[in-house]
Amino acid sequence: MPTDDDHNETITIGRSPGVEVEVLPYGATLQRMSVTGGDGERRDVLVGVAGERELLSSTAYFGSTVGRYANRIKDGRFE
Repeated sequence: MPTDDDHNETITIGRSPGVEVEVLPYGATLQRMSVTGGDGERRDVLVGVAGERELLSSTAYFGSTVGRYANRIKDGRFE
């Protein structure tokens, strides 16, 4: 299982001012999304994890990216 030391970088998409999204490379998990308000201040608007260590120890799916198999697994079910 990966640790923070394995993938400690984030990928930032967007521009400032405007919308910026930070993505953890592990599972393409959204870590942070910030927008510039009318007053010019940046605000984080996403509930997410602090990093991969928290992601791996959490049972929540904050920021998870749904892959191509979502709703496509034969006989898939929730328990």
